[in-house]
Amino acid sequence: MAFWHWLIGAAAFAVLEIAIPAMMCIWLAAAALGTAPIVDGRGRLKVDDTMWLVEGPDLPAGTRVQVTGVDNTLLRVAQL
Repeated sequence: MAFWHWLIGAAAFAVLEIAIPAMMCIWLAAAALGTAPIVDGRGRLKVDDTMWLVEGPDLPAGTRVQVTGVDNTLLRVAQL
């Protein structure tokens, strides 16, 4: 009976060794996209858990913006 306990523990450890780094990579990629600058009038903005395409003046990453309009899935923004 003790063999099965070790086997289950080892299998759980193997799954976590793969799942945790994969989740961290996804989280870091989302965070990086949310802080991307607006270049040539286009960029991305993370609002809560959703990424939006944005259109507005060229701005560096981390600039606070105000949504001034919406066109389907495109947000129009202006600097605050």
